[in-house]
Amino acid sequence: MGDGENRGTVERFWAALEKADFDAAGEELHEDFTETYFQSGERLPSKEKFLAMARSFPGFPAVEVRRHIGSGDVWVTEASFDYARDGSKPWEVCEVQELRDGKMREIHAFFGAPFDPAYWRAPFVERF
Repeated sequence: MGDGENRGTVERFWAALEKADFDAAGEELHEDFTETYFQSGERLPSKEKFLAMARSFPGFPAVEVRRHIGSGDVWVTEASFDYARDGSKPWEVCEVQELRDGKMREIHAFFGAPFDPAYWRAPFVERF
């Protein structure tokens, strides 16, 4: 598939997650889909397991996509997941997505909790 078709798949998948519309998200997943969480050592081995997990999630986070970048069959999405929805800082998420036949085939998800910056970096960085 070309960049336009694959980018459309990525955008539709994430737009569905932003609305917690798991049926629509599932339409963008390949039949041989897997998602891996390296930090916890877990893998969702199928489209069905992913959808069952998402539907069972106690308080699915508010998802805000920052950007998608990529080409061909490899795309990266930067987003934030707000688990608390109480004004606390959301977790930062980076997901590497591999597509096949115009569908999401594999996702490698990396999550980072917010933390205070190191004092010694202050002279070198800009805060946002």
